[in-house]
Amino acid sequence: MNRVENKERTVSAFEHENSLMHYGMVNKRSMIMLISVCVTFVLITLIFVIGYTVREKNWLNTLTRIGVTEVADGVHQQPNP
Repeated sequence: MNRVENKERTVSAFEHENSLMHYGMVNKRSMIMLISVCVTFVLITLIFVIGYTVREKNWLNTLTRIGVTEVADGVHQQPNP
């Protein structure tokens, strides 16, 4: 006989399987949570980038509408009416 076979088990086979099943479910939930956080991060980044792009586009349209033609020394020059 093998020495391991004679030794009593400290954890039953059912408890061991239960623990493995539990950790499998925990890993699955952790993966779902990680994917959710990553998708949320990407969506928030897209919202900010699209918002910034639209705001800059509106700002440039406003500048062209009021007739800013040239920038000299950091000062916008407007034509005399």
